[in-house]
Amino acid sequence: MEKLVLESSVVKFTIEIENKNDGKVTEVVLGVDFSDEALIAEKAKADLRKNKLAELEKEYSDLLDQEVTDDNVKVALEAWSKTLQMAFDTDFGAGTYDKIAAASGGNSFINFLLLYQRINQIVSSKIEAKLANIQRKSENRKARYLKNRKRR
Repeated sequence: MEKLVLESSVVKFTIEIENKNDGKVTEVVLGVDFSDEALIAEKAKADLRKNKLAELEKEYSDLLDQEVTDDNVKVALEAWSKTLQMAFDTDFGAGTYDKIAAASGGNSFINFLLLYQRINQIVSSKIEAKLANIQRKSENRKARYLKNRKRR
């Protein structure tokens, strides 16, 4: 008899963070839950994200619609970093950004942005692969069913 395994609805992956000061590498496991409960809670997360973004926009309203210059680059990086912090903490749990920042020795905004984008690509591809696998299996079952029906 074929054994069926119900896979977890959490996509987990390990990231390695190299400290810019001493080269020490720290592993951090991140996970994204796409269970029914998590999908239902996504609206609340989206609302939280929206509210936090509105707060950041108020805090940095003088920077909006301005070109980044030598005079305001420090404030711009601070605003962008806070936006990324909000994204990491909303998506992966409060304190995630600080944990990664501490392990990295205060790495750059660019590295955090690239990490966040890469994580989103990985999660999207894993979820798309799962959905494609479900679709492929469904089509195979349908084809077998139709083939068996024709034999009768």
